[in-house]
Amino acid sequence: MTIPQYILDDIRNRVNLAGYIGRYVKLAKRGHEHSGLCPFHNEKTPSFTVSEPKGFYHCFGCGAHGDIIAFAMNHQKLAFPEAVEQLAQEAGVEIPKPTPEDQQREDTNARLVAANATAARWFTSQLESDSGKAARDYLAKRGITSETTQRFGLGYAPTDRDQLTNYLQQEGFTQEELIASGLCGEADAGEPALYDRFRDRLMFPIRDRRGRPSAFGGRALGEAKAKYLNSSETPIFKKGATLYNLDQAQKTGRQHEEVIAVEGYMDVIALTQAGFDQVVAPLGTALTETQIAMLWQIAPEPILCFDGDTAGRRAATRAVQRALPGLYAGHSLKIATLPPDHDPDSLVQSQGNEALRSLIESAQPLTDWLWQALVEPSDYSTPERAADFRRAVNDQIQEIRDPGVRSLYQRDYNGRLAKIFEMQFPSRSGPTSNRPRRNGKHGKKPTVGPSPQGPVSSAAPTLERLVLLVLVNHPALLTTCHEALAAITFPGKEAKELQSALLETASAEEAMQSETLANEVERRGLASFVERLKSDRLLKVHSFAEEAKETEIAGHGIQHLFDRLRTLRSLSDDLEEAKQLLASHPTDENWRRFRALTEELRRVSALPAG
Repeated sequence: MTIPQYILDDIRNRVNLAGYIGRYVKLAKRGHEHSGLCPFHNEKTPSFTVSEPKGFYHCFGCGAHGDIIAFAMNHQKLAFPEAVEQLAQEAGVEIPKPTPEDQQREDTNARLVAANATAARWFTSQLESDSGKAARDYLAKRGITSETTQRFGLGYAPTDRDQLTNYLQQEGFTQEELIASGLCGEADAGEPALYDRFRDRLMFPIRDRRGRPSAFGGRALGEAKAKYLNSSETPIFKKGATLYNLDQAQKTGRQHEEVIAVEGYMDVIALTQAGFDQVVAPLGTALTETQIAMLWQIAPEPILCFDGDTAGRRAATRAVQRALPGLYAGHSLKIATLPPDHDPDSLVQSQGNEALRSLIESAQPLTDWLWQALVEPSDYSTPERAADFRRAVNDQIQEIRDPGVRSLYQRDYNGRLAKIFEMQFPSRSGPTSNRPRRNGKHGKKPTVGPSPQGPVSSAAPTLERLVLLVLVNHPALLTTCHEALAAITFPGKEAKELQSALLETASAEEAMQSETLANEVERRGLASFVERLKSDRLLKVHSFAEEAKETEIAGHGIQHLFDRLRTLRSLSDDLEEAKQLLASHPTDENWRRFRALTEELRRVSALPAG
């Protein structure tokens, strides 16, 4: 049912946001806002903020964000129509009756859910019958207890061609409903009209987020072309937007900020039985972008724990490729690499729970796993191959849409590339014991003066502090400046921490960036550092950095700062190279280059900061 926008706006205006959320979260008033412990992840320090004037809640810890309808959906586990209906009753808002088309769609979907629920109960009863012995034996062989069997609602589909079909028709479901549910298929001419799609299979009910059976997976117990078979997609089931066991795993996952994605049904069941309640799985395919986003709703760094064989590694690679575009501040993946001869279930069975827990705790961050995946198959033994390798690395980085994350990946991987290439292709300033040494143009040792040490620019720290000050006073500039900010290496722990706070703020909505920064500064204990920054006499002479200045003026000023810092960085790098070259090859030409770069760096350093 489509709900008119004016109804949604009316609900938001009538229901007090802080009052509603305050029923479930203990909130403390702070100015125009309220704060408390986030209900969506386990935390000890409050990072959950409710802004009544702006009409939204936001958690600076896990990134949960939304309005009152989103809170009702996520906290109460309600579908959108149900959340709106609940809030409308509270607000005294009358929701228009659905159109005949809307009502028909809802009625149809309700019948499909009912058909799947009825089938789930029937499959369960068949598991306990004489015909279900092979399925019970399989579960016993896999070490699955009766309690676990009941928890997951496991069942059995008999070998008969239309036993389920006949039962569901007796229960009042029509042929059209059975076909639409995906439980039955249409037969060829000359045969009974319908047949059971699942036969002689161990049955796994696939539940939606609210725990309702919306589809099934079936594992063949006899000879069958497909070892596993899933329901076809229906109006109530989309394979790429469903995670097996999400209904049971989401609560524990949010509490512990951990969710583990494995490959299949039996992995989920075995690990849950072993005490890992926060385990889910895709439905026989690689994780989709939608499923990864669902994982991020539970925990900021979901852990992929796929089989240790080639197929499992391919599945992890596909998942990583799909995750890259959606990476954003605080949200990534970790990859737990299993031994080649194990899946999660077999590891627990053979080595116990602690072996898997150790593997989970040592899972690789995405940045390290991706780098390893890029390096291992690559050949960079020649300049041409090295250039191709660099291109491949950069292509991967460019897949990341978030500019702040992309910039930091670029810095990280540039450093790793530099180390590889320095080892593979040593620079001229490397070892020179086997190189011929020449003393100037005519064989005489040049007069080079004192041993060159190279100046350290005193301008850079001032420029860097000015950058921080401008962005603290004008956080709106982060929308366009975050990449340049991420490229700066700030000296000092507090400056680095403020840089992180600013980059975190850059990912927030523009309307709430000032508020986000204030919260980040307080959360990270940076208030005194920011005050010192604002009271620095040297910085106050640069008026464009002041808070009272127009943002456009501050924007011109900070671009000038970034240009100056890039120039200083480039000159410093060139000077360091010249210094090392002069030390190993003290020629007149190298001395002149060193002196010229030294003077240029001093000249640029002496220029006004802004």
